Amino acid sequence: MNIEGHTFNANLLLADSLVFDIGGKNGEFSQNMLNHSCRVTCYEPDVTAFNYIKRSIQSPNFSVINKAICGHDGMRTFYCAGPMNGGNSLFPGADEYERCKGNAIIYEVEGISFDNALQSFPHVELVKLDCEGAEFEIIHESSVETFKKINQLSVEFHDFCFRTFTRNDVDECIEILKGTGFIPGIMDRDNSDYYFYR
Repeated sequence: MNIEGHTFNANLLLADSLVFDIGGKNGEFSQNMLNHSCRVTCYEPDVTAFNYIKRSIQSPNFSVINKAICGHDGMRTFYCAGPMNGGNSLFPGADEYERCKGNAIIYEVEGISFDNALQSFPHVELVKLDCEGAEFEIIHESSVETFKKINQLSVEFHDFCFRTFTRNDVDECIEILKGTGFIPGIMDRDNSDYYFYR
């Protein structure tokens, strides 16, 4: 199944499965997971998108957190091309950010490591990782133990819209994930939808 450009195996989603939506944007992916009777934790650093999601999704099985998932804890600079814009990122230079640079806003957001975000959860059925370049840092800096908690991983690699990331960076991440036991599955030609499973 594919929702919002993210592939996963819906047959593996059971009632009460835990899903992490990293890069919540408009909340559509989270809402679809709730429709599958999953429990969902969503992280969204863009304050406008966070407030929109918080107003739009009301469920006891849902929580949304206004922090950026990244490789390590700490305050991070957030490059905002516009409210709820797909080019908003912890890294400057996204194509969309460059197009909107004249109207862009730069501010600080709280970052939390992927390890710490998943620390108290023994098992996560699905993680959607769509975080505008932070996926490279997350995959490089997170522990094998954290990745082994996850059964399915849907990643959008952003080498196609950042000059600072290349296909070699994607290949390195794939090898890291394979080293944690993931099997690479479906992928788009531009790496915007890469599915890993166990």
